[in-house]
Amino acid sequence: MGDALFVDNIYYLESAENLQLTLRCKNSKIGLMYLDHLGTVGIVDSADSEMSPFKFYLKVSSVNTDADAKIDETDENNTSPDYILLETVNESSFGKDKDRYRYFVLSFDDVKIEYAKSKVELYVLKYSIDGETVFDENESVGRFTLFDINMPKTKIQAKKFKLD
Repeated sequence: MGDALFVDNIYYLESAENLQLTLRCKNSKIGLMYLDHLGTVGIVDSADSEMSPFKFYLKVSSVNTDADAKIDETDENNTSPDYILLETVNESSFGKDKDRYRYFVLSFDDVKIEYAKSKVELYVLKYSIDGETVFDENESVGRFTLFDINMPKTKIQAKKFKLD
């Protein structure tokens, strides 16, 4: 979808194991997809509905830093995958179909990032007609790397948020 999707304001609350972010979508690019989704779920009167045409998954992977070690994903004896998939625990959207952008604010719980070993990716998939969207990397509309061991990290003190 080119530049139609943009991730901003990513916050990881380490003590709460919660990751929050904002996804900005260009209405000119997702407008028809949005209207198709509303018709599918039976809401055709308002394109300003807060329902999302997207299903969001957070993939937290273990990155192997040893260049010689390889993980064989086809190995039948490998009972534990090298990643976990998380779905949103809270999701809200704002913006109207006449606006330039629609924003989705997403929150994921149980996010455990090991700073030296983790890679965190957001996958954006289109909802299926039957409402059952199954995670498939190849069917994603968008994929964003939110955290990788090679990315710069900044910590912000909680008092700077003025949470009185």
